Amino acid sequence: MTAMNNVRFVSILVALCAASLAVYYCFPSFSNSASDRKQYLRGRGLSSPGVVGHGDDDGEWWDGDDHSDGGGEYTCEELRVFYGKEYDEGPCAKKIDLSWTNNIPRNMSAIKNVGMDCQKPCMMEKLSDPNASWSGTCDGFCGKGNACCKFNDPLAPKECTGVAPEAFMDEHGDVKQMMIRCTWPKEAPPGKSNYQKFKDAAWKEAMDILGGRVPTKMSTLSVPNLDLPTYSKTEGRADTSAFLAMGQDSNGWTANCPAFGNPAYKLANNGLFPNMTYYKYPFYIKYPDLKVDLFCGARYTDDPSLKTVENAAKMAQKACDDMGDKCGGFAVGADPECCSSKELGEPGAGCTEVVFLNPSAKTASIDKKPCSIKTCKWQLNYVTYTKN
Repeated sequence: MTAMNNVRFVSILVALCAASLAVYYCFPSFSNSASDRKQYLRGRGLSSPGVVGHGDDDGEWWDGDDHSDGGGEYTCEELRVFYGKEYDEGPCAKKIDLSWTNNIPRNMSAIKNVGMDCQKPCMMEKLSDPNASWSGTCDGFCGKGNACCKFNDPLAPKECTGVAPEAFMDEHGDVKQMMIRCTWPKEAPPGKSNYQKFKDAAWKEAMDILGGRVPTKMSTLSVPNLDLPTYSKTEGRADTSAFLAMGQDSNGWTANCPAFGNPAYKLANNGLFPNMTYYKYPFYIKYPDLKVDLFCGARYTDDPSLKTVENAAKMAQKACDDMGDKCGGFAVGADPECCSSKELGEPGAGCTEVVFLNPSAKTASIDKKPCSIKTCKWQLNYVTYTKN
C-alpha cells in the first residue's frame, strides 16, 4: 500500500469513527423505548425514520424531509422495526375488518359502498316517493336487494330490525350505534329487534343502578348560569316522578306534550342533529311502582357545550310557557355518557339534555347527585327550573 493510499485509508477511518460518535452522542440510543424515539422525531418535525446516508453529496446521514409526514414512504414492518412492535399509526393503523362482506348470504347480492354513510344517497334515490324514508331497501347505492340501516334505530323498517352488527363496527370491533351503513337486510322475530335488545340491556343497567350504584366521578360539563323570569332555579334534577310523561300510546303524545315534534322549537347546535326539536325518551319510575314510560324533552347529541346548554334552557322556557298548565318546569344539564357518537373523553362527547316536568314539579324532590345514563359512574351537573 502506497503512502498516498495509507493517508486515504486513515482519513476514511477517522471520518467513519467521527460519524459513529456523532450518531452515538447526538441521536437517542436505538435501545430506548419506542415512545422515546417517537417523541424525539416529533420534536424535530419528523414522523417517519430516516436511513443512514450512503455517501450523498451533502454529507447528511439523515435521509428525511423535516416538513414531510412520511406518508406512504415506509412499510408497517419497517416502521415497527424502528418504533417498536406496538406502533399503530400510519400504515400500521388498525383497519376495519371487512372480511364479513365475502360471505354473501344465499339469494343476496354483494354490498356496494361498504363502510360509507348511505343516508343521503339512499334518500336521493327515493325522492319520487313522498312517503319514503332513507332507511330500508336501497338498490342503487347499496346493491340490489340490500338495505341502508342504522343499527339500533327504534323506527327501523322491518328489513333493518335484525341486521348483523359487522357493518356498524369500527376498527376496534366496537359497534357504533349512530352509524348508517349499507348491509344485508334481515327482519327480526317479534320482540327480538336490535333496538329491543338494546332496551333490554338498558333496563338491566337501570336495575343495577337501582341496586345501589352511586357515581364515583364528578362531571366537568357545565349547567346554565341563567335566572329565568317567572321560574325558580334549583341545583340538581327533579325526581323522575315529576317528569312530563307521554305514555306508550303514540296517539296521545302530542296531547300530553304539545311541544313534541314541533318545528317551532328547533334548536341550532353543533351536534349530530343541528336543528333538533323535542322528542321522546324512555325513563323508569321507581316509586310507588317500578315502571317504564317516555318523557318529553331533548338530547342534543354530541354538543354538551355551555352555549348549547344555556340556549336549550331559553328554548325550554319558551316551550314550557307555550304548553301552559301541562308543563310545570324543566331540568337542564349535560351527560358525558349520553347517546353520543363520540368516545368518552373525546371533545363533544355526551349530550345536552332537557327534561320537561309535569305540574307536580314545584313540590317534587330534587336529586342533588344525578348519575350518568349508562354506567352511573359520573355525577352530573343539572339545574331544575320550576314555574312560580
